[in-house]
Amino acid sequence: MNPVRRQEIERWLVRRGAPHVIIDYSATRDVLNRAAPLLTLIFLAELTSSLNLDFSWWQNVLAFLAATAVALTLVAMVNQARGRRRLQIPDRFGAPEVFAFVLVPPIIPLVIGRQVAQSVTLLVVNVAVLVLVFFGTSYAVVPMAAWSLRIIGAQMRNVAVVLARTLPTLLLFSVFMFLNAEMWKVSAEIPTAYFLGVVALFMALGSALLVLRLPQDVVALERFESWANVRDTCSGTPAVPAVPADEEPLTEPVPLRRTERFNIALMLFVSQGLQALLVGLIVTAFYLLLGLLTVGAPTFTQWVGRDAVPLGPTVSLFGGQVAVTRELLITAAFIGTVGGLQFLVTAVTDASYRDEFFGEVRSELREIFAVRKVYLAGLANPSPAGTPGAPPDRTARSEPPEPAPAAPPARS
Repeated sequence: MNPVRRQEIERWLVRRGAPHVIIDYSATRDVLNRAAPLLTLIFLAELTSSLNLDFSWWQNVLAFLAATAVALTLVAMVNQARGRRRLQIPDRFGAPEVFAFVLVPPIIPLVIGRQVAQSVTLLVVNVAVLVLVFFGTSYAVVPMAAWSLRIIGAQMRNVAVVLARTLPTLLLFSVFMFLNAEMWKVSAEIPTAYFLGVVALFMALGSALLVLRLPQDVVALERFESWANVRDTCSGTPAVPAVPADEEPLTEPVPLRRTERFNIALMLFVSQGLQALLVGLIVTAFYLLLGLLTVGAPTFTQWVGRDAVPLGPTVSLFGGQVAVTRELLITAAFIGTVGGLQFLVTAVTDASYRDEFFGEVRSELREIFAVRKVYLAGLANPSPAGTPGAPPDRTARSEPPEPAPAAPPARS
């Protein structure tokens, strides 16, 4: 495969949020190296941990200068061991740089001012930042989120279809739950932390359902009938010129590596979870509006046992007074969470729902599998030099032709 073509395909995979499809994807080379500027900025900002409220201003200045000197000395030692300039920003983030990022900032407040609590906090924060940055960069979370939001945007254009398919079914069981005194009594008495725990429990149930369903979806998406089918699927991608001829035999799908499977499963999980979240927000907004119009102050007092406490200003609407209360938010959010879970269960188990709401997601992922198949086929069968699409051999030098041997002199 042409190296330029390979780079184009790999960049396309990263923009789609599937970087682990790339062969030889390295954590230290491809992940932490890209995050090096951000980690360096955090490292420099944490030099202010040397400041202490018990110090005078000039002592804080001296402490900051001392911390800066210690940090720069350690950076210079790491750079010198790496063969770089002493104060160069790291261009490669390996084990020495990781240890310096995690340990140097916590040591500074411990040495200067004996601030043990701040030192432990910095250590925990740095480890958490490193894990989040590694995971977010490794799995291209930002491009993946942008890809998922683009699909959600396409669904929002069809929001009327979402409402028409989801609200009638949800209303059958949830409207009586909403207009129920016991439900509002529970919303008034439940602590906020407990309510968030209930929402997290429902989200965990939905996540478990998706995880159990993902392997079947992945197996169905990675199979193709012919190279013509592959070419049609990846139309419009950089992989099209590298698709083998239609008469070439189609190889069996290469089994997904563990990181590849997790990457693809994460894309399915994020995209389908965001669609369930969209439905949950729509249902929550519907019941929030319904509560403002139907549950007045006398009804609220009768159901809850006390007067309503508005969270914001009371607004006059059509001759009445409406206000958002904590109980209304909790009741609407609870029913919205149940509605999102019900939508997810129906969409995963019902073929018509799945095709309607997850069809675009599955098409996008099938396109990624088609590009992966072309990518692996190109790496397994590189184009020989001199064939169309093969890079020119820049190492070969043109030698002048050897002169023909001189003819022997004629005998007299």
